[in-house]
Amino acid sequence: MKKILLTGIPLLIIILSFFYLTTNLTGQLPNATLLNYNLKSDKEPLKIAEIKNLFNRISNSGVGFCCELEEVKIKEETVRVVLVDENFLDVMNICKDKISTGNIAIISNNLALKLFFNTKAENKELKLNDKTFKIEYVYNESSGFINDISKDGKERIYIPYTCVENYRNLYVDSIAYSGDSPSAPLIEQMDLSQYHSVDFSEKSKVIHTFEHMLYLILYTGFCIIALRIWYLLFRRYFSEIKNNLKVNYFLKSINSIPQKYVLIILVGIGIPVILLVIFACSDFSVYIASKYIPNDNIFDVSHYLNAIIENANQTNLISLTGNNYLSVLYSNTFKIIIWLFALFVFNFSVTTFIILKNLKKPIEE
Repeated sequence: MKKILLTGIPLLIIILSFFYLTTNLTGQLPNATLLNYNLKSDKEPLKIAEIKNLFNRISNSGVGFCCELEEVKIKEETVRVVLVDENFLDVMNICKDKISTGNIAIISNNLALKLFFNTKAENKELKLNDKTFKIEYVYNESSGFINDISKDGKERIYIPYTCVENYRNLYVDSIAYSGDSPSAPLIEQMDLSQYHSVDFSEKSKVIHTFEHMLYLILYTGFCIIALRIWYLLFRRYFSEIKNNLKVNYFLKSINSIPQKYVLIILVGIGIPVILLVIFACSDFSVYIASKYIPNDNIFDVSHYLNAIIENANQTNLISLTGNNYLSVLYSNTFKIIIWLFALFVFNFSVTTFIILKNLKKPIEE
């Protein structure tokens, strides 16, 4: 029992930590694709005027853009001003309400606390470049160890792009579109090679794949333990019941050893039924990003290596552009999830082995 506790308690801690991280991450990653301008590209980024012309030809529902401007000082705090359209914050899961026009601003609760010593800063005023802006919304910024090490250390103030004169000639740093936007297929077919794409909904599916793998391992382990219990109990009582039936009538036998019959029925039928129900209710699907799957030969090792190298290069490019918080958050959390998953597999294997080793003794006593 001591050995089971020594491995079982750490196993429970690992599982809880694993699901805390996955839930925390997938709750923050938006169901969206973000196109960030590649600073190494030979092509210039699109201008706001070009984006607006584009939106005149397609539906801009679920599509948004942003432009990052220079850093400014507000009450001794260095902040970066970001111009956004009415959809960008909603698509990126920052603010669910569409922002209105005019001199309004959206800030995080952390920045509100620094500037006003209070997170309830709605309707308070800020001065940016000799203009007065009213804070329309304060969004809650996630906190925690992983979140903190993923941030670039810059506080941001989001304002409507129409607040800046000559905005039509400003370059668009990022374009975001939600997975269920009617214009998503059209944007994916456009020639936007100067932007590199980050599909956050795809990243969420990868995280859920690790959850499904953990479920599958847990289910397999419980199946082995359950079948072992079934075998030991059945072996112990079956011969005894068989001999008893030779001497007594069936009804007499039931009266003489009712608990054994009940146990055999429960173990013989109950455990398989429970496992089948759990299996039917579980989702063990595995998602693999299409870029990692070769078109012709699944044993094409060079394809896998090239995909990994390309992914690493893209991650490096993202680190050079704008607010890469979500990408770094995914990357850092993913590494920890990999380690937790490896620890889980090892710990669960040891725990299962110890349980199986100690099962025979109490049943046969």
